[in-house]
Amino acid sequence: MHGTTDNASMGVFALTERPIEYLESETRRLLDGCRIQADDETDLYTPDSGGHYAAIWTRDFAYMVEYAGDLIPSGHIDACIRYLVSGQGADGWIPDRVETGWTASYEKDWSLVFHAPFADYVGYGGQDQYREHTLRPGESTSFEGWLQVIADGDLSPALEFEAKRQGLNTGIVEGSVQAADGSEIADPIIVVQKDGITYGWSTGKNGAYKFTLPEGKYSLHAIAANHSASSAYDVEAVQGEITRQNFYDLQRPGEIHFQISDEQSGEPLDARIRILEGETSTVEYLGRSMIFTDTDEAGSVSMQIAPGSYLFEIGSGAGFLSRPVTQFGSCLLPWTSGKLSFLSVCRVQYWDKP
Repeated sequence: MHGTTDNASMGVFALTERPIEYLESETRRLLDGCRIQADDETDLYTPDSGGHYAAIWTRDFAYMVEYAGDLIPSGHIDACIRYLVSGQGADGWIPDRVETGWTASYEKDWSLVFHAPFADYVGYGGQDQYREHTLRPGESTSFEGWLQVIADGDLSPALEFEAKRQGLNTGIVEGSVQAADGSEIADPIIVVQKDGITYGWSTGKNGAYKFTLPEGKYSLHAIAANHSASSAYDVEAVQGEITRQNFYDLQRPGEIHFQISDEQSGEPLDARIRILEGETSTVEYLGRSMIFTDTDEAGSVSMQIAPGSYLFEIGSGAGFLSRPVTQFGSCLLPWTSGKLSFLSVCRVQYWDKP
């Protein structure tokens, strides 16, 4: 259990104990999350580390190189510049961004995948996606793309479609997914990485999964809502064959409770809690980075969370009535139980409470 803390001491600790090391490690982590791979295997750096943007943005990549270029391999920088230049229009303009062949928007219950191998230019802040070309009088041309609608958040059908579109040989990967206590994971997700970059994922049911991959070598690990990730395994998809890989060591969710009150009066406060550091998921709908206290019980909130160490930012009217409080906390699973309750008591100091 963590005891009472005040915003002054926690704020100093969070900002001064390890500034350079923390900023560098966080920058490396974010840059790694930004990396994707184009169809020609070029390592690209997208604007965010959450997988929302399957393209390289000219302006955002320039900022990355300007402020964190020493943390990006020089070969990657050179390859990205060449990739951007390859999308240069006939009029000499460099595109806002260059796509990787397909993009996906997704949630737990749906996915929309646009396969657009023709697109080489996106302008007007991403509103228009097209291929720049010149037509002489009397000439015409056409381009073909595909909109794939998937009934859940499983992207494996998109991977299979792309393999068929490109005429790639494929193999099947299947297996089971269990927690460390031996119980099955009802709704597992298998994340596929290639050369250290997220390639896609497949959802499973009732502790089992099965999907198709282009022939090649991959790294696979299993995740699930509020669970810790499994160990990663190297897997090779072989044409016409079924490769089996099981996962055994996902840790069950912990549960964390917050009680938030006014530092002076002790009265419970409505508050917002953000996760600044801790376990994150490649598939964003699995985890929330922000929660709010209960509307029926002021100052109190409970949530399931993956086992691990976290840094929380807690604020009530933060930036207007008070400074946010940062607090470290751990939610570690004990050997003898399937769930650990962790109590965090936090007091917020108002600047000038009416």
